[in-house]
Amino acid sequence: MHRRHETENIPIEILRSFVTVLDTGSFTKAAAVLALTQSAISAQMKRLQRLLRDELFTRGMVNVTLTEKGKFAADYARRILALNDFLVQGAACGVRVGLPPLYGNDLLREVSARCKKDSVNVQFYCDSVPNLRKRFEAGHLDVFLDLSSDPPPDAVTSWTESVVWVSAHEFVAASEEPFHFINWPGSPSEEIAFRALRRSSIRFDTPAAAFDIASYLEAVQAALGYGVMAERGVPQSLRICREQSLPILGPMHVGLKKKSGVEEGSDAVVAYLEKAAERLHGRLDSPSASQQ
Repeated sequence: MHRRHETENIPIEILRSFVTVLDTGSFTKAAAVLALTQSAISAQMKRLQRLLRDELFTRGMVNVTLTEKGKFAADYARRILALNDFLVQGAACGVRVGLPPLYGNDLLREVSARCKKDSVNVQFYCDSVPNLRKRFEAGHLDVFLDLSSDPPPDAVTSWTESVVWVSAHEFVAASEEPFHFINWPGSPSEEIAFRALRRSSIRFDTPAAAFDIASYLEAVQAALGYGVMAERGVPQSLRICREQSLPILGPMHVGLKKKSGVEEGSDAVVAYLEKAAERLHGRLDSPSASQQ
């Protein structure tokens, strides 16, 4: 059957697959997230390129890399998805809150309990910082706890987390080998670690890279090298390394961010997050104080 508007309309599921490919970094990972086959994702991307009459991906690259047309398409795809999700979910979704793994336990439980008590409708998204940041910038989150290597300039409230080197208990670094660092590309720990390593001028390599907390912990526990984590979130299965020979790490900055003009109840959620974080850390910094 001929579809009259087949060349005029882009199916929303293709745009969602496109954005998921960008967020995960590969067709294979996107297929796993969307419960599709890799061949199905590839077919969708080919169809999207036919509809847009141009190449979206740079050929011959190991990682997913966009052409200029691809970057243009990605920007609008995220906007369209944000509008679609808002229209479908409407006010029923409540305040959408993004929390990184470090705050996906005690802080989430405390804020969730306060929201239930005060009848504030809230929806939590727990994911890696790079993925949450993309969701926030695309308008998919109303409130977001951002982690970075520098003080956040646009945060409602900010504080810092102590960062440490970690390793498997049985890991022993060989003095004649390069410093082995387990990397999490795009994460705040990556920039914090690289700054420390560059300042120390030591020779290092990255024997493994992970893009989620579970894989990152597995790589460190496999004794492949050192990892970097907020001290408060280090599990007992890892050792905190305090040798003076290790490069000195800077702190991790946490910024509580809120979209303006968002769902009713977001101010209450921000207040709950501030109180929960203050209990965990004792004191919070106002934006003006953190910039002084």
